[in-house]
Parts: sequence; structure tokens; C-alpha cells
Amino acid sequence: MNNEDFFAAWDVRINNSIELTEDECRLADIRGKKKYDEAVKAGKKDKYGFNGNPLAIHCQGERGELAASKFLGIEYEFRCNEYKNGLADLGDDIEVRTKTYDGKMIVRHDDHDNRKYVHVVPVGISDATGCHRKFHIKGWAFGRDCMKREYLGSPDPKRPPCYNIPDELLRPIGELVQHG
Repeated sequence: MNNEDFFAAWDVRINNSIELTEDECRLADIRGKKKYDEAVKAGKKDKYGFNGNPLAIHCQGERGELAASKFLGIEYEFRCNEYKNGLADLGDDIEVRTKTYDGKMIVRHDDHDNRKYVHVVPVGISDATGCHRKFHIKGWAFGRDCMKREYLGSPDPKRPPCYNIPDELLRPIGELVQHG
């Protein structure tokens, strides 16, 4: 690693931010569309009452997963329907929660309590797809620490309650960074 690469990596770690390249965005969008197509083919509807653009949400979620994997140094593997198959988003036990705005991380009652949940928030202006290239990795928390009555509520009364995790509960993301 040359000095320029070292300082670029250091800046990313200090600021907890990451930017995807155009090629990475295209890859994530292809994978997001694949997940969306699989859901449509299976006749699935959002079980939590989301009524926005489902394709954009799938693509934004994939971009968030790719951003987290890049930041953490974990291989980005495409896993379609990973939740249904019992697989984590990244590695063996990391779930990525990408918000479309800077709000609290959401964990649901049927999520895994033994996994690590990483909060990823888009930064800046979205591109033509409605998705972002820049992300802030806010931190992480164990599912078991998130699933407490005090965090249960619904920011949208039309949607079922969920655990709304305050930033204060999040642990430093550097604890999950893979070295080597």
C-alpha cells in the first residue's frame, strides 16, 4: 500500500464514510433489481407496510451492503433472499440497515437477536436512480441489545411497531473492521 492509499483509507476510517464508484453502484443496482424481481416473481409484498418505490429501496439497500462490506473489509457476496435462507447480509453474522434518511436504525421483532446490526446512512444528493453513492457508517449493535421494550415504537402510525435504535446505543464501527 502506497502512502496515498494509506491516507485515503485512514481518512475513510476516521470519518466513518465511504463512497462507491460508478461501477460499484451499477453492480449493487443489478443485484438490487435481481432481489426486487425475485420478490415480484414470488408475489411478495412488503410485510411492514412500506408504500414507496420498492425497486429503489432494494437498490439502496444493496448499495448500503456494498458500502458496509467495503468499509469493513468483508467480501461482498451476492445473496438473493438471504434472510429466507438464514444467511446474514455480510459474513456470518452482520446485518446491514440502510436508511433513506438520517434517522434511528430499525430492527424488527423477527430479526435475529444474535447478529450484529450495522447502521448505514446515505449522504448527499441521490443520483438518477434515486439512490446514493456516499454513505456514513454510524456504528453497530447486537440484535439482543436492540430488542428492548424501551426502543419499541412506530415513527409511522400506518406501519407496525419496530425497535428504533438511538445512535447512543451504537458501538464504534471500528470494532468490526477486518484487518489483513
